[in-house]
Amino acid sequence: MNRQAEYVSSSGTREDESRQFEAIDNYKQITGFTNGIARATAKLEALAQHLDDHCNLAPDDVTWASVGSIQNVDAKLAEICKFLGITVNDPFAEVA
Repeated sequence: MNRQAEYVSSSGTREDESRQFEAIDNYKQITGFTNGIARATAKLEALAQHLDDHCNLAPDDVTWASVGSIQNVDAKLAEICKFLGITVNDPFAEVA
């Protein structure tokens, strides 16, 4: 028997056991969610630094391939924002 099962079985009624399993499950969900946020934040910080450094490219090293790569990054970030329901104003959008 695992430790969780031992803890729950010592509690008493089935209703108590159910509440304890729900609490354990909720704790695991919250932990998984906050761990995911921490991992995403670390990636965003690294990405922001990389972009601030102009992708480690000197102006003379920029090629059309560099343009395509950064446009691909932009498209993927737009997809992530759309997935999360985030609206970002495009600073280069044409004003009608």
